[in-house]
Amino acid sequence: MRAARPKQPYQVFQIDHTFFKNYEGQTCNLASIRPALQYLPSGEIKYKLRHPEEWTILPQRRPNKPRELLAPLYNEAKKLKPDKIRHLQILKQFLPIEYHPFYDSLQSE
Repeated sequence: MRAARPKQPYQVFQIDHTFFKNYEGQTCNLASIRPALQYLPSGEIKYKLRHPEEWTILPQRRPNKPRELLAPLYNEAKKLKPDKIRHLQILKQFLPIEYHPFYDSLQSE
């Protein structure tokens, strides 16, 4: 790691168990808070400020229209240029076979 940047080498410290401290019950004046965020598939965002706490829903304004009522941006899949299709077919040999049907289904202009 030290040799990764010869002109400005990284400072590398080897740490052991004595590096980690117990901050439970300590008060601390921080310049900023960096919460842990959890993004849920439902669109909700949860956060917690301390590791042992439970996740809390982040209050946020709801959009005027639910996502289901919004019109789709495209009516059909975008067609690719023939060269792009050919290049993707070449790359297919490096991908797992379960992804091949996706590349076979791409449409050309």
